[in-house]
This record gives sequence, structure tokens and C-alpha cells, in this order.
Amino acid sequence: MLNQDFITAVLALPEFDAVDGAIQQNGSLIIEVSLLYDLALCPACKQPCSFVLAYKDRLTRDLSISGRATFLSYKQRRFRCENCKATFYERLQSIDSVGAHYTIRYEEWICQQVRQSSIKAVAIQEGLSWDGVQYILNRVAKRRRLFDKPQVVRWVAIDEIALKKGHKQYALVISAPEQGRILAVLEGRKKQDLTGWLKENWTIQQRMKVEVVTIDMWDAYFYAALESLPSATIVIDRFHVEKNLNEAISKLRRKIQKELPREMNKEMKGARWLIVRNYDELDEDSKHRLDEILGKCPQLAVCHWVKEEFRDWYEEEYEVEVAGKKLEEWKEVANSLGSTAMSNFIKTLDNWGEWILNYFDERASNGFAEGINNALKLLKRKAYGFRNFDNFRLRVLLLHTIS
Repeated sequence: MLNQDFITAVLALPEFDAVDGAIQQNGSLIIEVSLLYDLALCPACKQPCSFVLAYKDRLTRDLSISGRATFLSYKQRRFRCENCKATFYERLQSIDSVGAHYTIRYEEWICQQVRQSSIKAVAIQEGLSWDGVQYILNRVAKRRRLFDKPQVVRWVAIDEIALKKGHKQYALVISAPEQGRILAVLEGRKKQDLTGWLKENWTIQQRMKVEVVTIDMWDAYFYAALESLPSATIVIDRFHVEKNLNEAISKLRRKIQKELPREMNKEMKGARWLIVRNYDELDEDSKHRLDEILGKCPQLAVCHWVKEEFRDWYEEEYEVEVAGKKLEEWKEVANSLGSTAMSNFIKTLDNWGEWILNYFDERASNGFAEGINNALKLLKRKAYGFRNFDNFRLRVLLLHTIS
């Protein structure tokens, strides 16, 4: 006979009291529990009921104890309401629905395990089927209302992730940085994909409440935001702009190094990553190495200076008008490098200038969305890819809702 008070305390489930328990031949643990309360609330008239019409034996999986799969054995009660004559099975605080095979906390724990691993690995670990784990994930998502239409938010971030490299297959991720959550994951990144979701989920009055939208320099996102979020300030994400600059700097660096004497070119080894990295993020050894390289090649030094000046420009607390003037000064210096790649980048700045400068009004970027992208890349690696987009969407929606 188990120490009932001890097992009840270990279980820590509010409506159950331990009665007995036994270890099965397969090593699992079955704990017999009784319900603490004699009453249940009628779902129809909301009155307390005490008349039990029938009992049904239930076996529900709970968190493992000492590595043993643990099940709760109890009699689920069917009541008849003496007030309105309705019949119903009682709802329990620890179990999500009538006849559920798992406690709520076990389902939540499974989700956390899947977050760190793959469905297949968790299924093997827990002695469940792949479909069983997927069923649990769907239950948690529904309980958290992740499939419901999201409430409108002040700031919307829009970005994409490549589902398969080289296959031009993308997922569009819509997020709310201020709430730290994902709003939706769409298959494809066309304008109609985004406008369709916005109009389907939010009325025009709701969409008028969106004040800021951050995007990269992709026409589809820009025109979708312009059409569907008419009150929002469009801000081009600074990290995408800086990424474009780094690509231009890299092209210029390759051109410069190609024209250097062979021996001097060898001395430039390691310049590629050192130049595009933020100088203040380098360790002391890397800074010393970069300083050596720039000291030996003034052309690369100018390249690096231009890149760092642009980053410093973003970091300053300028008013939009002042930021615009400073940007024009920077473009004059960058143009003097005589680089086609740099000239193309400056054209990009000219084309998107108004919306790039909006950053200094809102200080909004896709930093949160980029963080999501990194997490999704890790998710894809852990899961060895996704054949079914709905499964991918489910895992993404759960990603930022489980602590």
C-alpha cells in the first residue's frame, strides 16, 4: 500500500486524491485516484449537481515518475442536473476534455520536448506513436487558440524563411514584435498571400489600427502593406539594408584584393569576415588582425570606414530630416570609391530612401523576425525538414508560446 498523502502531494493535481498504485510488468506505474469533490457544475444552467448517473473507468497518461510512464486510474462521473435535468460528464481542471488520454501538464511537457527535438525522437522516448505526438501538439495549439484569428496589433513585422535552399520555396512569417509572438505562417511570399491573410483576418477598421509595419526591400510586401495597412508607417528593416551594404563591400573588397600583388594578397588572409563584422563586436585578437590588414591596404581601410560610418549613422538618434542630410553626405563619400557594387547600393538607397528614413521616426526593425528566422532554421534542422506545410506551421506557431 502506498503512502496516500505522500503520493497525493507528489501528484499535485487539485481534484485528485491518491488511493493506491502498482508497477506493471512493462515497468509503467498506475496510480489509482479518487475525486475530491462530490459536486460538479452543470454546463447548461451553471448550478451545482450531486446526483451521479453513471461511472466510466478512465486511464489517463500523466508526467513520468522516476522514468516510469505514469497513468492515473479513476472513475469519471456522469451527472444528472436536478435543476434543469441535463446530463453531462464532469470537466476536470487537470484534463482538457472528456475522455482525453493525457493530462494537460503531460501535453505541455510533450510540447516542450518536441521544441528541443523532433516528433520522432519524442515519440520513441515516450513510447507514443508519431501521430500520437502530433495529436498532442494540435490539442495544445487549439487550447492556446493559435488557430484563431489574431487580435490586431500596433506593429506588424513581415519576413520570410526559405523552406528549401535553391528551390525558391518560402514561408511568410507575420509577427508582432511588441508582443513577442508569431501571428501567422503562410505558404508563399506573393503580394496576394499577404493581402489575402490581412483582409481575411482583420476588418478595414482593425487594419487602420496598425501603426507600423517593418519589411525588407521586397515589392510584394511593400505594395501589400500600402494597400492593406493604409494607416501604417512602412519601415524598411535596417538589418536588410546593412546586409545589402555588406554584400556591396564584399564585392569591392574582392576587386581590390584581386588587383593586389600576390604576396600582399596572401597577407590579406581573413579580411573577408573581419571587414563585414561590426568592429566593436570583434575580440581583441581579431581587432588587432583587422588593424594590421587595413594598415597595409588603404583601399580596404576606406571600405571598412564607409561600412562602419553607415552603421554609426543608424545608431545615432537623429531626427528624420537630419538623418536624410547625413545620409546624403555618406553617399557622396561612398560614391567616390568608384565601385559599381557601391553605386548599385546607393541606387537602392535612393529608391527606398523615404521608407529607410522612417526608421528614425519609429526605431522599428525586423530584429525580432530575424530572431524567429534563426529559430526556424534550427527547428528545420532538428526535424530533418518538413514534408507537410501544415505540420511546419503548427511547430512554428507553438515555438513562441511555450516557455
